[in-house]
Amino acid sequence: MATLSSSDTADCRRAASRERPRHRSTSAASPSFFMMGGTPGQFGPSNTVGVGATTDGVFTPRLGQGASALAGDGSIHLTEAFGVRGAYNHNWDPFWSTSLFGGAAWVRYDDVARANFCAAVPALNQATVTSCNPNFSTGQIGLVTRWTPVKNLTFSAEAMYFMLHQNIAGSAVFTPGGAQPTQLYTFHDQSTASFNVRVQRNF
Repeated sequence: MATLSSSDTADCRRAASRERPRHRSTSAASPSFFMMGGTPGQFGPSNTVGVGATTDGVFTPRLGQGASALAGDGSIHLTEAFGVRGAYNHNWDPFWSTSLFGGAAWVRYDDVARANFCAAVPALNQATVTSCNPNFSTGQIGLVTRWTPVKNLTFSAEAMYFMLHQNIAGSAVFTPGGAQPTQLYTFHDQSTASFNVRVQRNF
């Protein structure tokens, strides 16, 4: 973390891992994503989905050693993950402050892992899937403003935008459950936004 002036601070961090990316990301455990466009809070087109699966690795058994559609090499192909995040904070006065923050992450599978991953997931074996590549990336940016009228009491408002870039092409039949029907959904990048208001009292 760098102190730019008496009222400004900045922080930037990065992380890379080829082993257990779910536990070595830039913060907490890295999530997987299944985002549906056209639903409340989602900005993707209607009847579309975005998929991003985070794994520790993909085991590729040789034929005869497991229920795999492809002949693997009998080893675990570790998933690679890369991430970067940063933030800038400005204190307007002793009571008000604003922070701008953002981050990006990339998850990568090698060629053997990609082929076995796609062969093992039934939804990705449908004839309407024209290209199966589980690699994906995410990005987010946000702004939060805080008001601390007295010591240990803070009111804050935060707005954040999140983007998922996925690499599967074509379409597939899904049964999402809830209010979403079973039907053909097209794979597509997705995005969403959120706004949160928070009151924090420290004792």
